[in-house]
Amino acid sequence: MVSILPYICFTSTLNFVKLISIAYILLYFSVILVLIFCGSYLTITKKVTFAFGKIYTILSIYFFIILGMILWNSETRLILDHTFFSSCLNNSILSEKLNSILFLFSFIFLVILYSYVNNNHLIVSFEFIIVILLALFGMFLVLLSHDLFIWFFGIELQSFCFYALAAYRTNRTFLQTDAGLKYFFFGSIGSSLYLFGISLMYIITGSLNLDTITTIIYFPLSNSQHQIFNISLIFIFIALFIKLGIAPFHLWVPQVYNNVSSIITLFFVLLPKIPLLYILYSIAHFKIPIIFNIGIILSLTIGTLFAFHFASFKTFIAYSVITNNAFFLVPSVSVSFFSLNSLIFFLFSYNITMVIIFTGILFLTRFDGVPVLNNLRDLILVKKANILYGLLLSAALLSLAGIPPFIGFFGKFFILVTAASFSSYFLITIMLGFSLLIAFLYIRLMKMIFFSFSLKYVGITSIPLIPAYMIMVLSFINIFSIFFPGFLLLLLV
Repeated sequence: MVSILPYICFTSTLNFVKLISIAYILLYFSVILVLIFCGSYLTITKKVTFAFGKIYTILSIYFFIILGMILWNSETRLILDHTFFSSCLNNSILSEKLNSILFLFSFIFLVILYSYVNNNHLIVSFEFIIVILLALFGMFLVLLSHDLFIWFFGIELQSFCFYALAAYRTNRTFLQTDAGLKYFFFGSIGSSLYLFGISLMYIITGSLNLDTITTIIYFPLSNSQHQIFNISLIFIFIALFIKLGIAPFHLWVPQVYNNVSSIITLFFVLLPKIPLLYILYSIAHFKIPIIFNIGIILSLTIGTLFAFHFASFKTFIAYSVITNNAFFLVPSVSVSFFSLNSLIFFLFSYNITMVIIFTGILFLTRFDGVPVLNNLRDLILVKKANILYGLLLSAALLSLAGIPPFIGFFGKFFILVTAASFSSYFLITIMLGFSLLIAFLYIRLMKMIFFSFSLKYVGITSIPLIPAYMIMVLSFINIFSIFFPGFLLLLLV
């Protein structure tokens, strides 16, 4: 009788509604396990080929469609919002909106990945898709949680997947191995600092739940406790800066982005920053604004100035990412409802622009399979190969520079208004100055596209149908957002 007592206690605490609350997490993890077992069995029996990677990519796309239908069903959301599990998870506006953005651009990335693999630009095995799904699982886990240890678990899960993806073999094995090792080295430092920071925080507060920590901090702390708490925050912020590639902790970004496969670079540009920005913004109300101000100023300076010195297109994009990281940091300086909305809108506009730019890098290739856009001077070939894409690429570059009437202008405008809301006019002046400087660089790239004729025309393959449609739809949002900005605001915020 005693032996079955724990079982009775366990079953008495379960009911259908409670299981529904974590069903989508269990579903995601179960699908990954099934894919691993199937791929492993077929590998052992020697029935698996590299073409099986295409099948796994298609299955992943269908799975995300089903997962979206489950999560965004009104009845399911009503159940999730009224269960005991909702107190353990985070149902804030920021979590909900970033979850939607992560799901949307994960789906877009998987569609692009399928076209990339289907057109034989990359030969992958089934493990490649599973690693991507595991990385996405870690990201969703971070966005669903309000606990610092679960954040650490999610960050580490996605980080180890990133290290494997960075070193994944293609025709440049040596460079990608080097990128994977450097990514692992800097990522390990960031993880160690984060773990040390939350350990100090646990010593002071006795909890790792963010709501509990916030409640405890409102009570008076002794001077020594307050100093230890601030030190723990500094370690956590530095760890997140390393993971995001914010200056002066940016050294891994240009080398990793340039050396890995282009499809992996797109993955690193689009998705990892979403859960990291969520963590950064969630703990930003424990104010140490000087750290954010230093990160903003250094990211603007280093990202803008170094972008003028490199001819590699992906290295240029890497320094552009560092520059835009400064704009991602601004809403965290002063937490408010408007700063939250500006962060969401800027993230959405930034990802749209990056998808348009990177699709050309991925699919514009010569007949011998060599990518067209290796260096900045190769932009000359874009107009000769596809004049329509040249126009859409120019619009995307202007959007990235924050020039009206493109969607990137509204994103940066809302960030500047956020800075004005807490009277940081010095910060606004710096951001405007560097925005003008980087705009000159983007306009110079447009000059290469339309007014340079030094390179001869070479045979270039056309962009596949699905990515072409995706470019058209996202470019429509980018160019004509001035006519429906209110709709985008209602959709996102």
